Amino acid sequence: MPDWNKLISERLGRLNLPSAVQEEVVRELAAHLEDLYQEQLASGISEPKALAQVLVQDLSWQSLAKNIERTKRKEGMMNNRTKQIWIPAFISLFASMGWMMVLQIASTKLQMPWKHAGVAFLPYVIWFITLPLIGAASGSISLRAGSRFPARIAAVTFPAIVM
Repeated sequence: MPDWNKLISERLGRLNLPSAVQEEVVRELAAHLEDLYQEQLASGISEPKALAQVLVQDLSWQSLAKNIERTKRKEGMMNNRTKQIWIPAFISLFASMGWMMVLQIASTKLQMPWKHAGVAFLPYVIWFITLPLIGAASGSISLRAGSRFPARIAAVTFPAIVM
């Protein structure tokens, strides 16, 4: 009876995962290979041939290890920089641009005071006053994603830098 845990640990190598999670993965794969081995034995194949057939499975251990790491990581497909800076920054940018668009459309349909050279000046004042609220919302989203102060500042000031 082969030691599946040792065999899998040697083939996978060191995964970039906590040791408890890595042990769980090795146990699951060992149980799977043991099932395949028992199926081979039940079909009447000798032990050495069954072991050879289980090990010859079309398994790429490197790609399997990478897939396991990617699946088991809490980050998933999105890294921390994306969650902490880029998503809040783009939310802030699009929210500020969308709010400006709403105010501009409203100003053309309504009779707005504070016209300067025929252009309604009040929507831009309202937009400028509400920008810190949009920035605070962006900073809050960044904080909830676990960012530190410099990342929050980057997310909050992104619209100002772009515009």
